[in-house]
Amino acid sequence: CWQDNLAVEETLVKNKIIIYPNPTQDILNIKADREILNVQLIDIQGRLVKTVFAINQLDIRALPKGVYVVRVETSEGIFTEKVRKE
Repeated sequence: CWQDNLAVEETLVKNKIIIYPNPTQDILNIKADREILNVQLIDIQGRLVKTVFAINQLDIRALPKGVYVVRVETSEGIFTEKVRKE
């Protein structure tokens, strides 16, 4: 039934974590519909660059340009996304 598919799509959108703007030069905003427990920033070589707790912004002004992975741990699980610092 098409209504069942719509309900599933609404649930997926509702549970999404959004990291923006991407690319960015200074601040990453994190929007989540769940409690954020911690956020880790990992460089492209897999090294942990920064860990912050229970926030919805990440200041990356002091970091060199490049690609990073943002790992967001919430009360419902872990979400990762690549971001680019310009």
